[in-house]
Amino acid sequence: MMPTSTPAPTSTPTRSPDRILWLAIALAAIGVLAYLTVIGWKSGQLWSLAYDAADSVEDAPERIRDDIAGPQSEPMEGTPFEDVQWGPGPAEVQVQVAGAVYMLLAINGWEIPDVMAFAAKEYGDKAQRRFEEDLVAMMTRAGRQPGRVVKLRVQPVQGGNPLEIEASLTWENRQALRQKRISGESGPTPQPQISADPKAIIELADLLATCDSYVVAKGSGDSLRALAQDWLAKHPRPTSNDVALGMHRLIGSTIDGHAAINIPADFNQGPWLPMLLMPLGDEAGSGIIGVLPDRSGFIGGDAMYVMSIGGAPIEQLLSRQGDLVVDGSPAIIRERSCRLLRSAAAAGIPSKDTNAIVEVADAPDAPAERWKKITLTLASRSPAYGTWPRRPTGMLDGGIAYLRLADMGDGPDFLDELRGHFRTFATADRLIIDVRGNGGGRRDALLLIASLIMPADATPVVYNASRPLRLPQDGASADAASIDRRMSERFMRRADDPAWSTAERAAIERFIATFKVTEPGITLDDSDFNPWYYGLIKPDPARSWHKPACRVIVLLDNVCFSATDAWLTAMDQIEHVTLMGRPSAGGSGLAIEHTLAGGIRVRLSSMVSFTPAGVLLDGRGVQPDVEAPPQPTDYLRGGSDSVLDRAIQRMNQPAK
Repeated sequence: MMPTSTPAPTSTPTRSPDRILWLAIALAAIGVLAYLTVIGWKSGQLWSLAYDAADSVEDAPERIRDDIAGPQSEPMEGTPFEDVQWGPGPAEVQVQVAGAVYMLLAINGWEIPDVMAFAAKEYGDKAQRRFEEDLVAMMTRAGRQPGRVVKLRVQPVQGGNPLEIEASLTWENRQALRQKRISGESGPTPQPQISADPKAIIELADLLATCDSYVVAKGSGDSLRALAQDWLAKHPRPTSNDVALGMHRLIGSTIDGHAAINIPADFNQGPWLPMLLMPLGDEAGSGIIGVLPDRSGFIGGDAMYVMSIGGAPIEQLLSRQGDLVVDGSPAIIRERSCRLLRSAAAAGIPSKDTNAIVEVADAPDAPAERWKKITLTLASRSPAYGTWPRRPTGMLDGGIAYLRLADMGDGPDFLDELRGHFRTFATADRLIIDVRGNGGGRRDALLLIASLIMPADATPVVYNASRPLRLPQDGASADAASIDRRMSERFMRRADDPAWSTAERAAIERFIATFKVTEPGITLDDSDFNPWYYGLIKPDPARSWHKPACRVIVLLDNVCFSATDAWLTAMDQIEHVTLMGRPSAGGSGLAIEHTLAGGIRVRLSSMVSFTPAGVLLDGRGVQPDVEAPPQPTDYLRGGSDSVLDRAIQRMNQPAK
């Protein structure tokens, strides 16, 4: 007989305290998720509490929540950023959106220094992580709950004026950032790379010739195609960097201030010179000052003027950059050229070098024997210009109201805040509106502020006339309704639009009777352009801030651009408003993005925009009534503000 075996006694497996703890955490997290599902994702305060609790056990509840939520959920987990890179300062952050890399200045009008100050207060040393991965919860906790799409004010890292873009919050972006942190990866997500195929140059020239409104209006498409062919002849075996440089130079041949391309080249890559270059004027020789990235002082101490970089005279370097920025106004060329020179490659510093020799002096025309050499260690992050000046809105001494408008935002909260400021200013009869450094945005603030400062009995006034380009994708018979929608986003409509009131239609008729294009070299053929669209301002008698003998001074500078240019043009139509400062950058184009082969994205203007004088904003900018150039110390934290001082002085003088 086979021996029988007795089964071994079974034993109950033991669970370690750690496993019990993790199980409890998981169950608790699932319970929190179930509760939040019932009350809705909009309660961002509760999500923030859940995130705070998760910190004690790192990512356990977070991983469970992500598995449950998944990409199909509402954007409570979303972020608009494909990548985030932090600079040396707590509020210096580069973000990647749609493949392009920018310095981030504001989210939905919330300035990044304020964003990070709030994050540091709420989350301590996890502020940057919360910004990257829990943006919706953080903004909701601050009372600034975003929608599915946010408006970002950004600064292209390769230089140029700040601009406003829209970006969707996606779960996939947030997951990619979290995974990068967990895996310990670093470095920005690569930008789209292009091959050395020279056909890219020809394709870009063709796109400019047909889809850039200012190229079409100036009839320069054939000359751009000739430039592209000439480039090909001179570069029989181009490298990818050669092609990128050629494409940037081709765009630089236009006056389109909004034109941009998202391909990297050596001139817009790091390492970076750790300084901010500030032009004190728009003319050669007017002086370039070098400011430390944190604005605590000048790079050369009392020697504030930059005379040379790497042995090359500063004006020579700026002239070289001119080929890479748009052929626009003197203000935009000099400002963008200065910003490009943050790149060591753009300044001609050899790639093997880790330092740069910069010569500085105490005056822009100082003789060479007064120059002194300083050595700067190159940085891995581009220094950020950020928002400047940073004075808050409020009442100044003597009862003068001061409104700081750092960007042209929109939305109910932004506009309600503006109305609240004017209610605070109700008893003041002198107002300074400061839009220096304002790179644009939307036109909502334009209409609101104009309606409040115009006399209650004033008639409507046209401030802008534009013609949108007939784009090839619109078809032979363009869809008028779609063009109307694009233009209505700028609050511009055709003269025969039934939405105009009787008074508004009369204002447009008066404008048309005397308006003519005076800009030289412009041809607006009906086969190329749609009909005229008009923008006007009018008073709001019920809420008007205006009072007899009131005075308004607007402070502007060389960074004012896009919607801010339009806003300045509108302010210039109001009799008791004085523009003070320096000429604006000049740009108004209804930019549209196009995609070339290989995923290269190109942004081009799609309308030509005129002031009431019949001249373009692109290539000219808005001129101040009173010139007030800045002083070097105006750019320092805790320094002077000579332009504001001049405005206050003018306000304290008897009205003329």
